[in-house]
Amino acid sequence: FVDPKKYHLEGANEYNIWYGKFMGDYNNKSDREAAGDRCVLKTDAGATKADLMNADRRHARYFCVHFAHGICAKGSECIFYHRVPTPEDDVKCDELMDCFGRQRHSKHKDDMSGVGSFMKPCRTLFVGNLLKTKYDSPKALEDAVWRHFGEWGELESCNVIHRLSIAFPRYRLRTSAEFAREAMASQSLDKGEILSIRWAFDDPNPVAQDAVDRADKDALAALLQAKGLCLKPAGFEYPPEYQLPEAKRLRLDEGGD
Repeated sequence: FVDPKKYHLEGANEYNIWYGKFMGDYNNKSDREAAGDRCVLKTDAGATKADLMNADRRHARYFCVHFAHGICAKGSECIFYHRVPTPEDDVKCDELMDCFGRQRHSKHKDDMSGVGSFMKPCRTLFVGNLLKTKYDSPKALEDAVWRHFGEWGELESCNVIHRLSIAFPRYRLRTSAEFAREAMASQSLDKGEILSIRWAFDDPNPVAQDAVDRADKDALAALLQAKGLCLKPAGFEYPPEYQLPEAKRLRLDEGGD
């Protein structure tokens, strides 16, 4: 017996090269396979060639995506980092790239998968397929989400919606969210579930939006301080009648303005 949902008539539908599937195809939960391996920081993390390379070189500031999946076979010979991102790494990371060196897009995909958007950075993950019925209590499920996702970076919050069996962990750093999305893709918590992880949409709740705005401002302040900029008010004030000098136009050598 062949399930009609699992095959398509060749040429009947358009093939979308962006999503890598035919139009009308969708991810069947029953077909989702669990990840074969998982990154264990205690045993897998360690120094690589990236730690010895000059920071100006191409691959020195990026992380190994195979290490995040727990399948990097190069070990200490890898030219990418085998550890989780730190605030210093987040400052050095190019806004047009993710922490693995992959180019980010101007917009998110329709299904919120992919490497993310540089026009609308996201630090919140959508986690689906939680098996709430297998946990002794809602608190046990929340603790499991905090424990597993907190391994990859500092969490600002983690909203678990038990009614829908979904969760929204929000990280302090963008690079931490990018690393966690790869590390926890198709992984399980404590009860054998196969997690579905995507970038999260903005919460329409005004209270949540205010909290996100405050967190973004704090993150921006921390980023500026990490770049060496002082945010403390100056010890003097300009006189009320003081006016900034007008900007001078430079004359080009060719004679034009």
